[in-house]
Amino acid sequence: MFMTPTMGSSNSGSGYLQFVSKVAELDDSELEAFFLDNMRVSGNETDQAGGFDAEDAASLFEGIKRSPTGKLLGLPTVVTNAGKEAVVSTSFQIPSDTGAMLRKLELGVLPILNEDGQMELTLAATISLPEAEIPAEEP
Repeated sequence: MFMTPTMGSSNSGSGYLQFVSKVAELDDSELEAFFLDNMRVSGNETDQAGGFDAEDAASLFEGIKRSPTGKLLGLPTVVTNAGKEAVVSTSFQIPSDTGAMLRKLELGVLPILNEDGQMELTLAATISLPEAEIPAEEP
């Protein structure tokens, strides 16, 4: 998952923080080629999160989209105010040999702006195990 935070202000002048995410799946065999092998997970959670600057993240995501196993799974977005937690939940399908597996992504963010105006972010993202099988469509 790649997340890009943006600070903005509404027409009324109140500030907000928007988090645009890109969720992709990449086969474990390709993680090392993208220097992501330390982010492999053995369940549905990891503490091995990493950060990239905007240019590197964009290049990395473009490479994943071009990879033979890379799949774009979703583009969830959440908006909140500094100091206020926000959670977005979305579902997506992962193709399988027998149809598709339904998965659920929950993304929680808690942004704090420090005295220097820099954002400190607590992030939690969880992708559930398959909840259901969806039969493949006949051609």
